[in-house]
Amino acid sequence: MTTRAELTWLRERAHVAREVARHSGGGLDQWMMEGLAFLDEHSDHSVIIIATE
Repeated sequence: MTTRAELTWLRERAHVAREVARHSGGGLDQWMMEGLAFLDEHSDHSVIIIATE
């Protein structure tokens, strides 16, 4: 059974959960590992992320 605290945590991070779900069918592990490696490489300075649509 899901607790109230777990639901609150998920609700506050729903955008993250949706993004993970979106990538889970197409190589989520690789996508996450590449992104985390990039952030680790650049952890000592600012990183600006720009999205174009």
